[in-house]
Amino acid sequence: TELISLTFHGEWNPAGVTIWDIATGNPRLTIDGLDWWSFDGVSFTPDGQGFVVQEWDETQEHIDVVGGGWGPVQLRDAITGQVLMSFAGTEGQERQTPGFSADGSVLATGSTASFADFENEEQLSTASVHDAATGELLHRLDHEDWAVSAVALAGSGDKLATATCGIGIVTVWDVASEAILWSTGYPGCSTGIAFSPDGSFIAASSLDNPPAAWDATTGEKRFDIVGHNGGAYSIEISPDGSTIASAGTDGSVLVVEAGTGEPLAAIQVADVAVGDVDFSPDGKTLAAATLDGFLYVFALDSERLVDLARTRVLRTFTEAECATYDIEPCPVLE
Repeated sequence: TELISLTFHGEWNPAGVTIWDIATGNPRLTIDGLDWWSFDGVSFTPDGQGFVVQEWDETQEHIDVVGGGWGPVQLRDAITGQVLMSFAGTEGQERQTPGFSADGSVLATGSTASFADFENEEQLSTASVHDAATGELLHRLDHEDWAVSAVALAGSGDKLATATCGIGIVTVWDVASEAILWSTGYPGCSTGIAFSPDGSFIAASSLDNPPAAWDATTGEKRFDIVGHNGGAYSIEISPDGSTIASAGTDGSVLVVEAGTGEPLAAIQVADVAVGDVDFSPDGKTLAAATLDGFLYVFALDSERLVDLARTRVLRTFTEAECATYDIEPCPVLE
């Protein structure tokens, strides 16, 4: 029922976080004046009671482009915006939005290499897994690439999928042993990764390649998602694992069948790139955010569309509308 977004005033000056009521399109909570910047944005906790953001700390000296560096990860209350917990994530120039296990007990973050490491061609980036209640570092997973650009935990939290930007690698890790289960090349800059709810497959997006899906156990590629005119910024799997949605640099959102990659819907959202996409918990609604600062919400089935229409249309349905959307019995038009 709610959507969270990050708002900006200028290239390096974010204004705040807003939580929106999907039914009305009205903001429910806005936190302004925050000196933060995040490439991937913000995310809700699995229970929807909180959200996580990455604080910008001007006292940090390991990044010299905009004067500052990443401070702690913050967990905030989704009702009041109050800070509930704060902890240091992985070191590096930039960190990505944390990914939670299904029960919310652990979360993972990723980071780029620091500028010092990058200049020395060490290019060591990291992913880390933390206790979500305390922020305690549980596991650290090092990568030989410039940036861990996306992270996703399996539902149980026992496996972690990472994608990198630079060489371009998709990797699935055993969290407890910090061992690589499999790794495959995905050249260029990967921008998103997601685990299916049952942990059987993963999907990733890239600025340089079509979005794709792999078997989470063997690493065998299942299919490419074809249809974007270019790459994709983000990818998500529906809560029931049946569909995959990708956010294209061409302004489109593609929805495909998760088992085969067969197209289900192609939505031309805008003339600018779609930066992020996400499903509602029931999988019936899809939200997309474009890089020019707009949020779009789409109904993915007729039942959801009719529910939205009942809240917006100040009349009964026509017979033609009832036939189109399988509304029975059809209300009499007065």
